[in-house]
Amino acid sequence: MSSCPTSPSTATSVSGRSSSPSHERGYAPLRQISGQAVGGLVLTPHAAAGDLWLPDGSRTRLSETVISAGNLIRLRPAPAATAVSAPVWDRQARLLGDRGQETLARLRVALVGLGGVGSVVVEGLARLGVGELVLMDSEPV
Repeated sequence: MSSCPTSPSTATSVSGRSSSPSHERGYAPLRQISGQAVGGLVLTPHAAAGDLWLPDGSRTRLSETVISAGNLIRLRPAPAATAVSAPVWDRQARLLGDRGQETLARLRVALVGLGGVGSVVVEGLARLGVGELVLMDSEPV
């Protein structure tokens, strides 16, 4: 997959290394014409890589791309390393994976009504490792 603002024939690998000399030739004139930073970005579903050519002539690699569409999506040139789940979550981490367990730990879930069904649901969410539970009920809990 490739992406380049100047030419569809210019290709960049996901690692961020230029695979075409046209990058070096193409971005310098764009930078001079605009007087601003110019760059190229390659997006995949789980990673993003790119370079910025700054007005002073220097070049820097992007370390992270943030997409704000509903939830923030953070993409890096290589997927971020994930921590291994705690042993207490071992069984479900085998099903969901360490990233799935990490996602559960970051969730905030609100539950309205802690009667018969609500109390069972909140216990299940807590056992799954949901990070934050917001509990609401008309009765003192």
